[in-house]
Amino acid sequence: MHKSTIYKSALLLLLPLGIIGATTTTSASAKNSLRHYPARFQRTWYHYTDGRYEKMIFTPNHLSSHTYYEKWYYSRSPLHTRNLNLDGEQVSSHQNWTFATFKSPWLWVYGWNQTAGAGDYYKVKIHSYHGVRFRVLSAAGGAGIWTYEHFYATKKVAKVMKNRHFSGERYYPEIN
Repeated sequence: MHKSTIYKSALLLLLPLGIIGATTTTSASAKNSLRHYPARFQRTWYHYTDGRYEKMIFTPNHLSSHTYYEKWYYSRSPLHTRNLNLDGEQVSSHQNWTFATFKSPWLWVYGWNQTAGAGDYYKVKIHSYHGVRFRVLSAAGGAGIWTYEHFYATKKVAKVMKNRHFSGERYYPEIN
């Protein structure tokens, strides 16, 4: 089993529960988190590994995932706006809610009641492979914002690219 799949599954299961926490780092002028996910993220994204397609689905107000680690896991977390001056212990408890901030180029997604930890990071970037350019959703985590997986806009591209690494990305050392 891929270490990235294990890490991703753990993050996606624990993040909405607030078990893994986050400290929000954003500009001093921002008082509230995002109301909607940015348009460039909103779509179904595919990752192909071990003969299976996994999905990340961004809508304006939800983040869903379909991941496999010994069995299929599904999560769907609604996005809510939160006052960034309050930490996770100062807001009402909602186990599957998330909030997000944007600090270019990364979209930072946290569990609603997170109080420590890095959360999950996502970015959309154009990459090329053999002269063909396409959009890539990179998923990352950890204090160093280490990429652990890439998702693609179509199943066809996901199957061709599989677990490809791109130059300029910082990957988890143990996954390389």
